[in-house]
Amino acid sequence: MPSKKRTDAAAQRSHSASRSKRGASAPTLEPPREPSPTPSLPAPYTEWLEADGIGGFASGTVSGIRTRRTHALLLATRGDGTPVVLVNGFDLRVTTPRGAFDLSSHRYAPDVTHPDGHRRVESFTMDPWPTWLFHLEDGIHIEQQLFAVSGAAGVILTWSVVDGSAQGVQLQVRPLLSGREARALHHENPHFHSD
Repeated sequence: MPSKKRTDAAAQRSHSASRSKRGASAPTLEPPREPSPTPSLPAPYTEWLEADGIGGFASGTVSGIRTRRTHALLLATRGDGTPVVLVNGFDLRVTTPRGAFDLSSHRYAPDVTHPDGHRRVESFTMDPWPTWLFHLEDGIHIEQQLFAVSGAAGVILTWSVVDGSAQGVQLQVRPLLSGREARALHHENPHFHSD
């Protein structure tokens, strides 16, 4: 015995065929679709760049995972024009009354991503500068904005609670300092102490 789905589909085709034999009917118009309430999220590895106008910049990906040696929170140029990464990025955690949530992610060999902040990116825009909207599991939305200082080697970052209560929300930011040439790799440095 044929399934109900097949029977209904066959009846629909039969009805459409008999209608087309009698003559074309007026096309049906669909109402316009409502725009999406939130901007669409570009692919996680879509790149952005914010220049300072004197050879330096901040750059990265929408997910926050650096995929190039030149992805950095602050890349400046020496007097001889050599690009130097001063700040690779940062670890970022938001603590609310309902828990702690990471908003940063890094990729380590062999293909390990930690922490899971990239999963909380709800939207991203470059207008007027790189701006992320993070959605925390407790319903709070955090906006992160980044822009390079024009004419100086500097970057300004801001974070704001834009939806939900800011009561009891704490932000922990730990910059990842480097001081390496932009195309070089930086491994363990026994002379650098963060104590």
